[in-house]
Amino acid sequence: MCFLDQNPLSLGLLTRLVQRRGFQVVSEKEIREGKHLPTQETLVLVIDEKLLSPHDRLFLEALRMRYPKAKFLVLDREHLQVEEDERLDGIHGFVLYAEVRNMLIPALRTLCHGHLWLPRAVLERLSQLAGRGTESKKAPSLTPREAQIFTLLQQELSNKEIGNELRISERTVKFHLVNIFNKLAVHNRYAAADGAA
Repeated sequence: MCFLDQNPLSLGLLTRLVQRRGFQVVSEKEIREGKHLPTQETLVLVIDEKLLSPHDRLFLEALRMRYPKAKFLVLDREHLQVEEDERLDGIHGFVLYAEVRNMLIPALRTLCHGHLWLPRAVLERLSQLAGRGTESKKAPSLTPREAQIFTLLQQELSNKEIGNELRISERTVKFHLVNIFNKLAVHNRYAAADGAA
């Protein structure tokens, strides 16, 4: 993976965070110079949201052509306005800077497995936009407790760990997970995490 256009102060923290979890980090210089990378299938380019500006679109297009199998993960200060379709084109995931410590590793793993990682607010907005002009029913919403459990599920915690974190029984966790699976129309925790990621 490679962090592109990151603040030098945060670059060290981000690099240490992902290296401790077994990810290999290549330098921005290597990417910009087009050096051959042995594992392009799992290459994730982590970019700051300012690189989504029209001014930098040519650079991103060049990266897409050079590394067609790479995934693009955007670190953002706030959720993008989904109406800005051209900024979303070719982006595979978003993580808020405020959530980097908890969400970056699960997002990277999800992208490496070929799935998308989109925040719930972005998914809901995309669903609303897709439903315009049709009579499709609104996407199901999770209760506050279900949302807490779903967030911990995305962090790959077991039912017991979720229960310990929220101070509820493992049986209560299972009850909420069944409700979440039903609302998302999936059959297991992996499909739920992949479908919302």
